[in-house]
Amino acid sequence: MMSAENKQSLGEIEITRGIAILAVLLIHITGLPLRVLEPGSASFLFYTLINRGMQFAVPLFLMISALVLAYGTGWGRRLTGPNFTEGGGKGLWCPFLSGPPFT
Repeated sequence: MMSAENKQSLGEIEITRGIAILAVLLIHITGLPLRVLEPGSASFLFYTLINRGMQFAVPLFLMISALVLAYGTGWGRRLTGPNFTEGGGKGLWCPFLSGPPFT
């Protein structure tokens, strides 16, 4: 089994992650016009189609994150607390611990 340091980057996953990031940005960008425009107008329909068309992005981003996590820890290994933190899970705690005081 390959160690985490020897694993190759998955180019297709990185491209798909980039597409998902752009789609999430489009969801956020089109959110403001949907709150401001009059429902039923052509502009409202345009922004609604873009916004709803990009709704695949968040589930896709979560699936990619799970795939990369599984790939980083090894497909055959059982994911436990210690090997999760070895695989980069340490960095996930910082936003959760620092986020609540700022929300």
